[in-house]
Amino acid sequence: MTKTNSITALIEALTAFDAKPIAIADCCQGGKRRLMEEAKDMVNASDLDAITKQTVCNAITKEANPSGYSYDGSGAEGGIAALEAALIAEQAHGTKEANNGLKVATGFNLRNLQNLVADGGIFHVEFIKRTTGELRKMQCRLGVKKHLKGGSKAYDSSAKNLLTVFDMQAKAYRSIPLEAIQRLTVGGQTFNFVGA
Repeated sequence: MTKTNSITALIEALTAFDAKPIAIADCCQGGKRRLMEEAKDMVNASDLDAITKQTVCNAITKEANPSGYSYDGSGAEGGIAALEAALIAEQAHGTKEANNGLKVATGFNLRNLQNLVADGGIFHVEFIKRTTGELRKMQCRLGVKKHLKGGSKAYDSSAKNLLTVFDMQAKAYRSIPLEAIQRLTVGGQTFNFVGA
């Protein structure tokens, strides 16, 4: 079985696992932890490589126990999101090299991007600004909280399909329209986006 098929099969299995009704015994903290362990066991029993398994298991744990104190569920959704990001990365590896050896990626969304770029990880992005139509290049990070001034944004980023990042050069927060991303470099890999 190819890696792409393995990832797809595991996404389907975790989706089915997440959709099943929760028994009353699983509503307590111990039950939720057991569900998380079951989801991680499904991942570890797959034929994925060790690094992908570890990444997916970490995402399951983070989703199931975000505070580190109490469990919110099985964490399967976090595992599914991590697998979707791995699937896109694998598909990009499997595509023909295009445009000076850069890989072409398709089907990217906010959830996949956030799983590929861990909080605090620096990445480079090129995108077309909505307001002026100009190409903008930015070195940025997710998850920076140091420069927050309090309050909340006047708009919902996800409703406007925007990713809020911290611009490393400007030392300020910026919003990137996901549909306008032309190129993304993360972890030494560069992805061109179809339609770019």
